[in-house]
Amino acid sequence: MSQAMAADTASGGLEKQMTEHYDTFITEQDIADIAGAGLNYVRVPIPFWAVDEWDGEPFASKACWPYILRLFKWARKYGIRVNIDLHTIPGSQNGYNHSGKSGQINFMMGVMGYANAQRALEYMRVITEFISQPEYRNVVTMFSFLNEA
Repeated sequence: MSQAMAADTASGGLEKQMTEHYDTFITEQDIADIAGAGLNYVRVPIPFWAVDEWDGEPFASKACWPYILRLFKWARKYGIRVNIDLHTIPGSQNGYNHSGKSGQINFMMGVMGYANAQRALEYMRVITEFISQPEYRNVVTMFSFLNEA
């Protein structure tokens, strides 16, 4: 999907389309409504490329990070806690499209398996250190480090 969006230059390419999506997908009103319904947690799936990507990978590297931070701010404002869910792993953990890559599973398999595992551990370390900072630790209280392995 990322490759098709990048090729769609009439719509501005991948970065522009993803930014437009992030601008409107979750709003402050959504978080206020969640709190108003009496709920106290949200699960926020994030891709590994929110942290980094390798050259040649077809993702909108880091495009979502400002929106993740914006959501943390809204969550704090409305008393909502966040479960960050690392939803994708380099090489794909399950071969489904929501893992970042459809088809073959290359996480811990094949020639790149070890490198993918090392990358995943590094991204987990970076996220853990980030959410452990004083300004986030009371908002982001859970970290699900691998979705549907």
